[in-house]
Amino acid sequence: MHVSVFGCVQELNKVGKDLPTRVGNSEVNRQKNRYPCILPYDHCRVRLSVQNSYAHTDYINANFVPRDFICTQGPLPNTIADFWRMVWEQNVRIIPLWYLCFRETVQQTG
Repeated sequence: MHVSVFGCVQELNKVGKDLPTRVGNSEVNRQKNRYPCILPYDHCRVRLSVQNSYAHTDYINANFVPRDFICTQGPLPNTIADFWRMVWEQNVRIIPLWYLCFRETVQQTG
């Protein structure tokens, strides 16, 4: 059976709708999200170290997932430093990228 990426994304669209995403949806963090319909869950989001005592500086659109992985969106121009700070702080050693095969699908379903 062949399942398209589009079909998988449609199916995943329903997963986790009941889990809170308040931090990612807050006004101060919205400009840090590449896709407004894909937000990190509050209970397992990656928290960056707070910079200069500003509470909102701990946000990046990224979640810890089982087996010691982090899922995140490609950085925006205004989040490149946050992305590399996350890589450094979390001691990330491998960064796979599935950007091109996923981007068009999200735009179609978002």
